[in-house]
Amino acid sequence: MEAVVNFLKIAAVIVASLITLVFLVLIIVARIGCPIQKCVGLDGDIWMIPLFFSVVGVPAVLILAATLFFSSRR
Repeated sequence: MEAVVNFLKIAAVIVASLITLVFLVLIIVARIGCPIQKCVGLDGDIWMIPLFFSVVGVPAVLILAATLFFSSRR
Protein backbone atom coordinates (compact mmCIF):
# COMPACT_ATOMS: atom_id res chain seq x y z
CA MET A 1 0.00 0.00 0.00
CA GLU A 2 2.88 2.36 0.75
CA ALA A 3 4.27 1.81 -2.74
CA VAL A 4 0.96 2.90 -4.26
CA VAL A 5 0.89 6.07 -2.14
CA ASN A 6 4.47 6.91 -3.12
CA PHE A 7 3.64 6.33 -6.79
CA LEU A 8 0.62 8.65 -6.56
CA LYS A 9 2.73 11.35 -4.89
CA ILE A 10 5.31 11.14 -7.66
CA ALA A 11 2.60 11.17 -10.32
CA ALA A 12 0.99 14.25 -8.75
CA VAL A 13 4.33 16.09 -8.72
CA ILE A 14 4.96 15.20 -12.37
CA VAL A 15 1.51 16.36 -13.46
CA ALA A 16 1.77 19.58 -11.44
CA SER A 17 5.23 20.20 -12.92
CA LEU A 18 3.97 19.77 -16.48
CA ILE A 19 0.97 22.04 -15.92
CA THR A 20 3.22 24.64 -14.29
CA LEU A 21 5.68 24.47 -17.17
CA VAL A 22 2.93 24.96 -19.77
CA PHE A 23 1.43 27.83 -17.77
CA LEU A 24 4.76 29.65 -17.47
CA VAL A 25 5.55 29.12 -21.17
CA LEU A 26 2.17 30.60 -22.12
CA ILE A 27 2.87 33.67 -19.98
CA ILE A 28 6.37 34.08 -21.43
CA VAL A 29 5.11 33.76 -25.01
CA ALA A 30 2.36 36.31 -24.38
CA ARG A 31 4.83 38.65 -22.68
CA ILE A 32 7.24 38.45 -25.62
CA GLY A 33 4.46 38.75 -28.21
CA CYS A 34 2.69 41.69 -26.65
CA PRO A 35 4.00 43.43 -23.50
CA ILE A 36 1.13 44.53 -21.26
CA GLN A 37 2.11 48.22 -21.35
CA LYS A 38 2.05 48.38 -25.17
CA CYS A 39 -0.72 45.87 -25.83
CA VAL A 40 -3.89 47.41 -27.29
CA GLY A 41 -6.70 46.22 -29.51
CA LEU A 42 -6.68 42.78 -31.06
CA ASP A 43 -3.05 42.20 -30.07
CA GLY A 44 -4.26 41.78 -26.50
CA ASP A 45 -6.00 38.53 -27.42
CA ILE A 46 -2.70 36.70 -26.96
CA TRP A 47 -3.22 37.17 -23.20
CA MET A 48 -6.54 35.27 -23.27
CA ILE A 49 -4.87 31.83 -23.39
CA PRO A 50 -2.82 32.32 -20.18
CA LEU A 51 -5.82 34.00 -18.56
CA PHE A 52 -8.13 31.03 -19.21
CA PHE A 53 -5.39 28.54 -18.30
CA SER A 54 -4.77 30.33 -14.98
CA VAL A 55 -7.73 28.45 -13.47
CA VAL A 56 -5.56 25.32 -13.66
CA GLY A 57 -2.10 26.89 -13.74
CA VAL A 58 -2.17 28.87 -10.51
CA PRO A 59 -3.33 25.94 -8.32
CA ALA A 60 -0.72 23.73 -10.00
CA VAL A 61 2.01 26.22 -9.13
CA LEU A 62 0.80 26.36 -5.52
CA ILE A 63 0.56 22.57 -5.23
CA LEU A 64 4.04 22.13 -6.68
CA ALA A 65 5.49 24.77 -4.35
CA ALA A 66 3.82 23.21 -1.30
CA THR A 67 4.97 19.73 -2.29
CA LEU A 68 8.56 20.84 -2.76
CA PHE A 69 8.51 22.88 0.46
CA PHE A 70 7.13 20.09 2.63
CA SER A 71 9.28 17.37 1.07
CA SER A 72 12.43 19.41 1.75
CA ARG A 73 11.51 19.84 5.41
CA ARG A 74 11.58 16.08 6.08
